[in-house]
Amino acid sequence: MKKYLAGTALAGLALIPLMAATATSAQAASGPTTSPAHASTRLAGSCTVRAKESVNIRERATSSSDALGVMPQGATATCYGHIVDGGSYTACTGSSYHYWMPITYKGTYGYVPTTCTKLVS
Repeated sequence: MKKYLAGTALAGLALIPLMAATATSAQAASGPTTSPAHASTRLAGSCTVRAKESVNIRERATSSSDALGVMPQGATATCYGHIVDGGSYTACTGSSYHYWMPITYKGTYGYVPTTCTKLVS
């Protein structure tokens, strides 16, 4: 009986990573997700971010999307909702990332790469 219970427990543990991976895949397919790298940012409601360098505000969360304007270095913007898992980019770091933040800057609503901003409040 002990061997059976131990085997059942181990089999159950083996399924945990599979279940977590399935949930992550489902989130990615269904829409916006939260970046683990940016878990300390306020994701619900609104917040304020400052541009680390000048960055294009995009219509969608991808660098191939139309640029709606520019958020200059040092400017602040209001961020809303959740960080979005979108198209990859190399802005502001040289490394490839794919997390975007929805913002409003001087009446322009769009997306900027999260690595180009710093949370102010």
